[in-house]
Amino acid sequence: MEIDIRPEVNMLGVLKHLNYKPWFALAEFVDNSLASVLSARSRGMHDKNDLKLVVRIKIDSARQTITVTDNAYGIELDDFPRAFKAAEIPPDRSGLSEFGMGMKSAASWFAGKWSVRTSVMGEPIQRTVSFDLEEIMADRTENLPVMEALASASSHFTVITLEKLNHFPQKRTVSKIKEHLTSMYRKFLRSGVMELWFNDEHLQFKEVEVLVAPSIFDSEERSVRWLHNSISIDLGGGKKVTGFAGLRSIGSTSEAGFSLFRRGRLIVGSYDETYRPTEIFGRSNSYVYQRLFGEFDLHGFDVSHTKDGIQWAGYEELFLDKLKEILQKKDLNLLGQAAGFRTKSPKRSEQETIANATKEVAGIMKGRLESVLDASSREPLDESYLPSMLPDIPLVEDLIRRLVIRADGRLWQITLTLVMDDAQSDWLEVGTDLDGVDPVTGESCVDMEVRISFAHPFSREYIGADGENSLALLVFGCSVAIALSLGKKAGARSQFVLEYLNAVLRGTFSVTPVSERP
Repeated sequence: MEIDIRPEVNMLGVLKHLNYKPWFALAEFVDNSLASVLSARSRGMHDKNDLKLVVRIKIDSARQTITVTDNAYGIELDDFPRAFKAAEIPPDRSGLSEFGMGMKSAASWFAGKWSVRTSVMGEPIQRTVSFDLEEIMADRTENLPVMEALASASSHFTVITLEKLNHFPQKRTVSKIKEHLTSMYRKFLRSGVMELWFNDEHLQFKEVEVLVAPSIFDSEERSVRWLHNSISIDLGGGKKVTGFAGLRSIGSTSEAGFSLFRRGRLIVGSYDETYRPTEIFGRSNSYVYQRLFGEFDLHGFDVSHTKDGIQWAGYEELFLDKLKEILQKKDLNLLGQAAGFRTKSPKRSEQETIANATKEVAGIMKGRLESVLDASSREPLDESYLPSMLPDIPLVEDLIRRLVIRADGRLWQITLTLVMDDAQSDWLEVGTDLDGVDPVTGESCVDMEVRISFAHPFSREYIGADGENSLALLVFGCSVAIALSLGKKAGARSQFVLEYLNAVLRGTFSVTPVSERP
């Protein structure tokens, strides 16, 4: 048999220019797999209710291919004309597949050639449809053949293979894909409906630890678990928001914030791109910004066709007003607690603390700085620029954070890495490539990598007994790194500044002489 792909031949060639992020494109395939299983359950197909969906995503750098495999119920023959025709809206739009664009647009964005091989439970046949977009457009192809082969009657699966890739995920992007997909499908992973595998790694969502601490408004200092787990907001017009909000036990400037779901699947706020409206979170340097988190299900709202944006229809401001009122209630004032809570420290006046610190630093410099300055004066001055990239070393993925910002008319892709290797000599390393290229969009960008060693003697000396000074060390290191990168952008040859900084930190502020140890 053949399937008719008219009149969208030209449309297929345009899809590769969509403004997709790779994790949202891959999510389209996962959505279809989930929709197959959830639809079967909703229709009361009891013999299939026990199936646990398993989705496997494989990125093969050697072959330059991506495959997505599932054990769902396959694409039935009657659905082929709709499934492979762009913008053919499905009859049931209540689930995760609602626009008739997902698989086609995501596959065509990723690849110039892609195929779908599928088998339906109970049929001893597997069917394959292949799209080669270059050939289709050159030949003005309007019909594609459906290839059939034998299969076990008990088999049920779909395999999507992407070739001739327009967008091949690089190492940093691959790491972000895993984090985002885990975040996006956390509800299905929690409930056991689905298992998600990525390059043979079983993805599991890491739950946030909730703050348990006395209220800053309670003089008796009774412990409170700072979680409001039954929020329900009726916005009228058939629109409603339900969910929970709480405070993180450990603050995070990148991962705090809200995640917005619809039909169980995250739409806005995955991983390090959380939803943090200023009406509630304030500025990025606020304590609320670092501690408040939550998950909300939106009912009655539409989403963008790429399912990465909420169509608020004018209800967002009302939602935020009502949510803020709830978060400030006296019985569990999350905003007030987040703004005023601090980890306990010795009770002494701020001025006394600063005065003692000043005295201590002056004493350290008097006793230890002379030898560092003498040594630096004998060394040749290195006036080289910052390197474009740092050498590869063993790194721990959990200690890497990546962010993308747009500033000064360009993208800045910044990777912050914490190093725990005692063999590393430098406390701070900075690499800045002013002529980088975004591997996803092809847009020119600044690639910046910052490595801060928390195994370095300087870190160990000042991090505090419970790591309470980690944030201060990170802020200091990142500030210096950004200043040096901006210096390079302005033409400064400032690598020697970084080398002197590392020399001073190791020789002056890291070593406690044996005579001074308790």
